[in-house]
Amino acid sequence: MQRVSRSGRRGIGLREVSDRGARRPRTVVVLACLGAATVTCAVQGLAPALPAMQHALRLSDAQVALLTTAYLLPSVILGIPAGTLTQRTGRRVMFAGSLSVFGLGGLVQIVVHTLPAILAVRVVQGACFGAILALTITMIGDVLRDNAAQASGQGFRVVAMTGGEALFPILTGLLVGVTWYAPFGIQLICLLIGIIGWFAIPPDRPGRARAPTMRWHHVRAAMADPAILALQLLAFMRFFFKFAMITYYPILAVNERGLSAATVGIVMGLSSLLGSLGALLAGGVVRRVAPSRVIGVCVAVIGLSLLTVATVPTSSALVGGLLVYGVADGIYSVSHNVLVTQTDSIGGRAVFVAFTGTVRNLGKLVAPVAFGLVTLVLPLAGVFAVWGAIGLAVAFSAAHLRPLDTPGTDRD
Repeated sequence: MQRVSRSGRRGIGLREVSDRGARRPRTVVVLACLGAATVTCAVQGLAPALPAMQHALRLSDAQVALLTTAYLLPSVILGIPAGTLTQRTGRRVMFAGSLSVFGLGGLVQIVVHTLPAILAVRVVQGACFGAILALTITMIGDVLRDNAAQASGQGFRVVAMTGGEALFPILTGLLVGVTWYAPFGIQLICLLIGIIGWFAIPPDRPGRARAPTMRWHHVRAAMADPAILALQLLAFMRFFFKFAMITYYPILAVNERGLSAATVGIVMGLSSLLGSLGALLAGGVVRRVAPSRVIGVCVAVIGLSLLTVATVPTSSALVGGLLVYGVADGIYSVSHNVLVTQTDSIGGRAVFVAFTGTVRNLGKLVAPVAFGLVTLVLPLAGVFAVWGAIGLAVAFSAAHLRPLDTPGTDRD
């Protein structure tokens, strides 16, 4: 597809770049996409190995959540400090350093097999994960100046991450058949990309940039608006469902329903691919149906999928429930982003998007912890049923999003 730059010259995708040269921007974009994709190997990609890890480390269902929490908590807390450090050290140092440390963490986990050591490594990897996800967006923005080219570059990054979420569970499901810690070897790919990045990305000039100020009185005022409150609730709930599913679906499937780890890896990979398909279809859907309605239907479908996984004790229902979940989650993601990017209630659009990202990360963090705590009083299938009921209840909150369906609505 040809695109027209601001200068009026026609180009193709990534060729519409800054004045830093034709080869460097393409290299930076490719490395950014690879970096963002490979760090998914430690959560989504590791999920099929969780039952084997649980058995080897003698963990309870509640303790399994520690593996995810240790990884996600630093990415929530250290996101802004990581951005500040990037401004001081430069993109190349942060990119190569974060990926190299991440990859070395995988090597440590292959050698050291105690829970405290694994949790400590995952804390460090989580900090690197948060830094890389934000940095790769920035790197693409640095080298692609034209709006159309930036959209293309960021789109490639999303596709790359989806590909990683689909591929790594399959590889993990196969490797865990060798030994429970073999999947950690996948993380060495990050070390390789970090080394390549050090030599392929020219050093930039470190500087200092002031981040947008979060005006908390704007936050309080915005949360008084039912539409904005519903938008943030649904941002939180998407990952409240997703990371509970990522963490505990493999435990249910392997320990209670008799599926193999390899099968779970394949099914989770297919679910991610269907999520990508749903995301591609979402653009056409929201042009015909109001995003608020689309989101409401998607959340209801997710709730029904969770209930199906919980209450129908067959392999086909277990597999089908996750595949349907994947499609609904993909459409949910894009439809929600449509409303977020056209709303600027908290100190401007950029700050509002950043605030919404923080809410999403909180959902990622809370989900496995809350799910694990409920397993102390309910069986695993029962907790999935509770999550499904929550999904059906939350779906009704999408009705409050209707005032946001009109682009450019001023909610201040």
